[in-house]
Amino acid sequence: MNSDIVLLTVDSWRHDTTDLVPNLSSRLSGPSDLICAGAATNWAFPAILSGTYYPTAYDSNGEVRSDLESLPDKLSQAGYATGGFIACNPYVSKWADRFDTFWNATLSPDSPEWYSNSIKKWVSRAHRTALMQKRVSAASIAQRAADWYEQQDSPRFLWMHVMEPHLPYYPGLRKARQVGLIDSYQSVLSYQRNGDATPTEHIATQRELYNKCVELFDEHAAALLDFVDDDAMILAFGDHGEEFEHGHYDHERLYDECMRVPLYYKNAPESLDGTVRQIDIAPTILDELGLDTPELWAGREAVSVSERPAYMLTPEPGANLLHAGIRTETAKLIKSFEQDTGDLSATEYYDLEVDPYERDNIADEVSDTRLEHEVDEFIAEHETALDMNAVTGLDSAVVKSRLEDLGYK
Repeated sequence: MNSDIVLLTVDSWRHDTTDLVPNLSSRLSGPSDLICAGAATNWAFPAILSGTYYPTAYDSNGEVRSDLESLPDKLSQAGYATGGFIACNPYVSKWADRFDTFWNATLSPDSPEWYSNSIKKWVSRAHRTALMQKRVSAASIAQRAADWYEQQDSPRFLWMHVMEPHLPYYPGLRKARQVGLIDSYQSVLSYQRNGDATPTEHIATQRELYNKCVELFDEHAAALLDFVDDDAMILAFGDHGEEFEHGHYDHERLYDECMRVPLYYKNAPESLDGTVRQIDIAPTILDELGLDTPELWAGREAVSVSERPAYMLTPEPGANLLHAGIRTETAKLIKSFEQDTGDLSATEYYDLEVDPYERDNIADEVSDTRLEHEVDEFIAEHETALDMNAVTGLDSAVVKSRLEDLGYK
């Protein structure tokens, strides 16, 4: 019988925080470097759950195409029970019908936790801010997932998605006090008011709170993992990272702080050791089980990015831009296009060997015709991204309110 498969995805988890997760590190091997396909959840999960880039996975309404075979579809056909447990992220509800069991916290209008009027909504948000408390904790996800897991026969495919490192950075009062409670409140309110114009000292506090949120996630590692059978394949990784270094404090651009995340693993193929592509995760799982990869998928069994470069694609709605890029082990090329016209807005090229933090754009000095050609082919293949609304598929009042909670609106 095939072993169980567990995906633990961590929202907004940066690659440079692995020293903050000792509990996770003691349970899993790694980390490898994982290069994401998109800089935000809506653009990353088509790669994670279906080995495709989002213009291939979504229809014109932003929903998952009915003819797209996903990873849970393939595993269900192979006899797996499938369950997904999400800490209230609206961007992944579109995958719900691909799972036997799916729970995404309070994203149903008839939920008893939902608000009956706007006053209750804002009182609830003020209450969570005062307590520095997430709407749904990793502990809650762990309990629901464990209950489901124990009720199913093997083989099981379990997906858990936790939100501790995602904006707003609420690590709980205990950890906020370690940063400074007054400073923490001031920085949260300052960022909510000012966005990218937030004063430097408040951004520094936000970064401290972010790190505390990663620590908070790690405190739940035992609850999230210890109920799983010893022979299960476990993959724990970020869906994307978080940007602090390039003047835009979010996750909408293609710098490594957004696109490079940790990958921890147990009982996993050796091919996942090193620097690999997020879009190859699902095909690698299928290959390990001896299952065919669907023809529509762009991902393949994992190899190092030294052998197969990573492509990436993400809209930046506020700037009305679409960013497309390619990354090898030594270089990154990014092209940004006007979303309305498709006109090229900017080109960036970084030599990652001498400039790993991508501070020196040398696009005017270096001509890398091979990468230019490859990224041009990539955007031509996925040009429908220019016609997609950057928040497509998220029209309900419930979802819009949750996006406000997460700092998107």
